[in-house]
Amino acid sequence: MEFQNLKVCIISSYGSAPTSLATKLETFGVNEPHIFVNHAGLIDFLKTYTGPCLLFDLIGNEKFEFNLDLKYFLSQAAPFGLAQALRWNSNNEARPLVEIDSDFRIINEEVSPENEVIDGLNRLPLYFFESKEFLKHLDANGISYKGENWIGLPMAYSRRELNYQEKKPALFLDRDGVINVDKGYLC
Repeated sequence: MEFQNLKVCIISSYGSAPTSLATKLETFGVNEPHIFVNHAGLIDFLKTYTGPCLLFDLIGNEKFEFNLDLKYFLSQAAPFGLAQALRWNSNNEARPLVEIDSDFRIINEEVSPENEVIDGLNRLPLYFFESKEFLKHLDANGISYKGENWIGLPMAYSRRELNYQEKKPALFLDRDGVINVDKGYLC
Protein backbone atom coordinates (compact mmCIF):
# COMPACT_ATOMS: atom_id res chain seq x y z
CA MET A 1 0.00 0.00 0.00
CA GLU A 2 1.21 3.49 -0.84
CA PHE A 3 0.72 6.68 1.13
CA GLN A 4 -1.38 8.13 -1.69
CA ASN A 5 -3.97 5.36 -1.16
CA LEU A 6 -4.82 6.28 2.44
CA LYS A 7 -5.70 9.20 4.66
CA VAL A 8 -2.97 10.43 6.96
CA CYS A 9 -4.42 11.86 10.17
CA ILE A 10 -2.69 13.65 13.02
CA ILE A 11 -4.22 14.44 16.40
CA SER A 12 -2.32 17.32 17.97
CA SER A 13 -3.53 19.76 20.58
CA TYR A 14 -1.31 22.35 18.82
CA GLY A 15 -3.44 22.10 15.67
CA SER A 16 -0.44 21.34 13.47
CA ALA A 17 2.06 18.61 12.77
CA PRO A 18 5.57 18.92 14.20
CA THR A 19 7.97 20.14 11.51
CA SER A 20 10.00 16.91 11.56
CA LEU A 21 6.88 14.79 10.98
CA ALA A 22 5.49 17.13 8.29
CA THR A 23 8.84 17.03 6.46
CA LYS A 24 8.95 13.25 6.64
CA LEU A 25 5.40 12.95 5.31
CA GLU A 26 6.21 15.32 2.41
CA THR A 27 8.90 12.90 1.25
CA PHE A 28 6.09 10.36 0.76
CA GLY A 29 3.90 12.82 -1.13
CA VAL A 30 1.64 13.67 1.81
CA ASN A 31 1.46 17.46 1.77
CA GLU A 32 -1.81 18.02 3.61
CA PRO A 33 -2.55 15.49 6.34
CA HIS A 34 -5.85 15.80 8.16
CA ILE A 35 -5.15 17.52 11.51
CA PHE A 36 -7.47 17.27 14.51
CA VAL A 37 -7.07 18.96 17.90
CA ASN A 38 -8.87 16.18 19.79
CA HIS A 39 -10.25 12.68 19.42
CA ALA A 40 -13.81 13.97 18.93
CA GLY A 41 -12.78 15.65 15.67
CA LEU A 42 -11.30 12.39 14.40
CA ILE A 43 -14.50 10.55 15.32
CA ASP A 44 -16.59 13.01 13.28
CA PHE A 45 -14.26 12.56 10.30
CA LEU A 46 -14.28 8.75 10.50
CA LYS A 47 -18.08 8.63 10.60
CA THR A 48 -18.12 9.85 7.00
CA TYR A 49 -14.84 8.39 5.69
CA THR A 50 -14.48 4.79 4.59
CA GLY A 51 -11.03 3.47 3.86
CA PRO A 52 -7.55 2.96 5.29
CA CYS A 53 -5.89 5.52 7.59
CA LEU A 54 -2.50 6.13 9.12
CA LEU A 55 -2.84 7.95 12.43
CA PHE A 56 -0.28 9.80 14.52
CA ASP A 57 -1.83 10.44 17.95
CA LEU A 58 0.30 13.22 19.40
CA ILE A 59 -1.96 14.09 22.35
CA GLY A 60 0.44 13.67 25.25
CA ASN A 61 3.18 12.67 22.78
CA GLU A 62 3.97 16.07 21.21
CA LYS A 63 7.72 15.62 21.70
CA PHE A 64 7.77 12.11 20.27
CA GLU A 65 10.05 11.78 17.25
CA PHE A 66 8.75 9.43 14.60
CA ASN A 67 12.14 8.19 13.52
CA LEU A 68 10.62 4.93 12.32
CA ASP A 69 10.62 3.42 8.87
CA LEU A 70 7.06 4.44 7.99
CA LYS A 71 7.10 2.60 4.65
CA TYR A 72 8.01 -0.62 6.44
CA PHE A 73 5.29 -0.10 9.04
CA LEU A 74 2.71 0.52 6.35
CA SER A 75 3.76 -2.56 4.37
CA GLN A 76 3.51 -4.77 7.47
CA ALA A 77 0.29 -3.23 8.81
CA ALA A 78 -1.71 -3.14 5.56
CA PRO A 79 -2.85 -6.81 5.70
CA PHE A 80 -4.46 -6.17 9.10
CA GLY A 81 -7.55 -4.08 9.79
CA LEU A 82 -6.11 -2.61 12.97
CA ALA A 83 -2.41 -2.38 13.82
CA GLN A 84 -0.24 -0.35 16.17
CA ALA A 85 3.50 0.20 16.16
CA LEU A 86 5.41 -1.15 19.16
CA ARG A 87 8.97 -0.53 20.27
CA TRP A 88 11.27 -2.38 22.62
CA ASN A 89 12.00 -0.19 25.60
CA SER A 90 14.71 -0.82 28.16
CA ASN A 91 14.38 0.55 31.65
CA ASN A 92 10.62 0.93 31.43
CA GLU A 93 9.34 2.69 34.53
CA ALA A 94 5.63 3.36 34.18
CA ARG A 95 4.35 2.69 30.68
CA PRO A 96 2.33 -0.46 30.01
CA LEU A 97 4.17 -3.39 28.49
CA VAL A 98 2.45 -5.48 25.85
CA GLU A 99 2.93 -9.09 24.87
CA ILE A 100 2.24 -10.39 21.38
CA ASP A 101 1.75 -13.93 20.10
CA SER A 102 3.27 -15.47 16.96
CA ASP A 103 0.49 -13.89 14.84
CA PHE A 104 1.33 -10.41 16.25
CA ARG A 105 -1.93 -10.24 18.21
CA ILE A 106 -1.60 -8.31 21.45
CA ILE A 107 -2.51 -10.89 24.08
CA ASN A 108 -1.53 -9.15 27.29
CA GLU A 109 -0.84 -5.69 28.66
CA GLU A 110 0.32 -4.72 32.11
CA VAL A 111 1.92 -1.78 33.88
CA SER A 112 5.33 -2.32 35.44
CA PRO A 113 5.10 -2.79 39.21
CA GLU A 114 5.99 0.34 41.15
CA ASN A 115 9.74 0.97 41.48
CA GLU A 116 10.52 -2.03 39.27
CA VAL A 117 12.38 -1.67 36.00
CA ILE A 118 11.25 -4.09 33.30
CA ASP A 119 12.26 -4.28 29.64
CA GLY A 120 9.56 -4.93 27.06
CA LEU A 121 7.38 -3.74 24.19
CA ASN A 122 5.56 -0.41 24.56
CA ARG A 123 2.77 1.01 22.42
CA LEU A 124 3.75 3.85 20.09
CA PRO A 125 1.27 6.55 19.00
CA LEU A 126 1.24 5.28 15.40
CA TYR A 127 -1.70 3.32 14.01
CA PHE A 128 -2.90 1.83 10.73
CA PHE A 129 -6.57 0.97 10.46
CA GLU A 130 -9.64 0.59 8.35
CA SER A 131 -11.84 3.47 9.47
CA LYS A 132 -14.92 1.53 10.56
CA GLU A 133 -12.85 -0.97 12.56
CA PHE A 134 -11.08 1.80 14.45
CA LEU A 135 -14.29 3.65 15.36
CA LYS A 136 -15.16 0.73 17.69
CA HIS A 137 -12.08 1.58 19.77
CA LEU A 138 -12.39 5.36 19.82
CA ASP A 139 -14.28 7.82 21.98
CA ALA A 140 -13.86 11.50 22.90
CA ASN A 141 -11.41 10.56 25.69
CA GLY A 142 -9.07 8.62 23.44
CA ILE A 143 -8.36 5.13 22.21
CA SER A 144 -9.54 1.98 23.98
CA TYR A 145 -7.36 -1.10 23.64
CA LYS A 146 -10.09 -3.52 24.68
CA GLY A 147 -10.93 -6.34 22.30
CA GLU A 148 -9.12 -9.06 20.44
CA ASN A 149 -8.48 -7.24 17.16
CA TRP A 150 -5.29 -5.36 18.03
CA ILE A 151 -2.15 -6.27 16.11
CA GLY A 152 1.17 -5.04 17.51
CA LEU A 153 4.07 -4.61 15.11
CA PRO A 154 7.51 -4.24 16.71
CA MET A 155 9.46 -1.45 15.03
CA ALA A 156 13.12 -0.52 15.05
CA TYR A 157 14.69 2.87 14.53
CA SER A 158 15.33 3.62 10.90
CA ARG A 159 19.05 3.05 10.29
CA ARG A 160 19.27 6.18 8.15
CA GLU A 161 18.00 8.31 11.01
CA LEU A 162 20.07 7.04 13.90
CA ASN A 163 22.46 9.64 15.19
CA TYR A 164 25.78 7.82 15.11
CA GLN A 165 27.66 10.87 16.38
CA GLU A 166 26.14 10.33 19.82
CA LYS A 167 27.30 6.72 19.95
CA LYS A 168 30.35 5.69 21.95
CA PRO A 169 32.94 3.34 20.48
CA ALA A 170 33.11 -0.17 21.91
CA LEU A 171 35.59 -3.02 21.87
CA PHE A 172 34.27 -6.58 22.05
CA LEU A 173 36.66 -9.19 23.39
CA ASP A 174 35.65 -12.70 22.39
CA ARG A 175 37.18 -15.65 24.23
CA ASP A 176 34.55 -18.34 23.81
CA GLY A 177 34.42 -18.90 20.05
CA VAL A 178 31.37 -16.78 19.26
CA ILE A 179 33.26 -14.49 16.86
CA ASN A 180 36.65 -16.14 16.46
CA VAL A 181 37.70 -19.79 16.34
CA ASP A 182 37.94 -21.36 19.79
CA LYS A 183 41.49 -22.80 20.04
CA GLY A 184 41.28 -23.78 23.67
CA TYR A 185 42.26 -21.85 26.79
CA LEU A 186 43.81 -18.44 26.12
CA CYS A 187 46.39 -17.15 28.58
